[in-house]
Amino acid sequence: MLAHPTVKQAMERFEKAALFIDGHTPDEDANASVQAKKLGTTTIPAYYVIDPRTEKVITGTAEGSMSRERFLEVLSQAK
Repeated sequence: MLAHPTVKQAMERFEKAALFIDGHTPDEDANASVQAKKLGTTTIPAYYVIDPRTEKVITGTAEGSMSRERFLEVLSQAK
């Protein structure tokens, strides 16, 4: 889904980051704690838009896998 042209275009306005939590290494366990604290979930995958100045969640979802249309809808909520 992320490689689809419409998704790539919609994501151009965002700075991308990834938080790896599924390997159960000490670093990934620490990342899972950060994700749980900030986002209230450790669902994989989870997609969130976070304001870089305030670190507050603007929009996002922990639905896991979703359609391209739903993902674009989530991104469109970030104003």
